[in-house]
Amino acid sequence: MGDGLTIKIFDTCCLITLFETIKSCNIIQVCESYELIMTSEVKKEFGEASHESISTISIQLLENLSLLDEYKNAFPGVHEGEWTSIELAILLNEKKCGKVVLVMDDNVGKRCINELIQYDGVRKIFPNVDKLRVTGSIGLLKNMVINGKLARCFIKGIIQDLSNGNRWISKDLVNSLSE
Repeated sequence: MGDGLTIKIFDTCCLITLFETIKSCNIIQVCESYELIMTSEVKKEFGEASHESISTISIQLLENLSLLDEYKNAFPGVHEGEWTSIELAILLNEKKCGKVVLVMDDNVGKRCINELIQYDGVRKIFPNVDKLRVTGSIGLLKNMVINGKLARCFIKGIIQDLSNGNRWISKDLVNSLSE
């Protein structure tokens, strides 16, 4: 871990959006230049029968870290998979294991991160926590286009897939992909 690759840590919602909803483009192939990680909790939430697309890349399963358990009760709306993804991202960011990006679509989870970095106790243990990068599925796709990892010609199909999918994503956000 951390050999110069960008580390992407996914929560369950993002995995579903990127690897189930989008059918017009093989996002897994686009993500090959990243180290993709999910926690064992996300693996359980995503499904034991792990989708074929995910089995084609190396995903490291990490057990529940319990680093921030004392703060967990302050965020009752955050599911276990989101919580363990947040913990792992904070830990790897602190260890400077490369460029760490937490890919999370859930707004409750994103608010949790924003609030966690305000706690003195968290900043004392993890002084670099405010440098953790967080994005969602759409932000990741936009970044892939900007960095030339995803060809613009796929965007129309991806927008169609997202619009027809069973995940709610605002039309404005989906349409921002074509900007």
